[in-house]
Amino acid sequence: MILRPNSTVEIVCHGQGLDILLKDKSTVQKEIEELSSNYHMVFAACEATMKRRGVDKSQLLTQATVVPTATLELALKQQDGWSYIKE
Repeated sequence: MILRPNSTVEIVCHGQGLDILLKDKSTVQKEIEELSSNYHMVFAACEATMKRRGVDKSQLLTQATVVPTATLELALKQQDGWSYIKE
């Protein structure tokens, strides 16, 4: 992975994408641990999705942060000059 020095990447997970942040469902836990510790990468879980799916914060990987809603987080980041890439 090539990142500019001091750049930060935030992955916002919602809907079925939340699964990569769930302890019992993630198939990429080691990769998330590595990216979180070696790069400026943040993995954010959508709290609205968590509520809809009955997921508690204790079920998330320790690297995950929680944001109120994915759409709000993306809008706020874009207002702050961040770029948005949908995957």
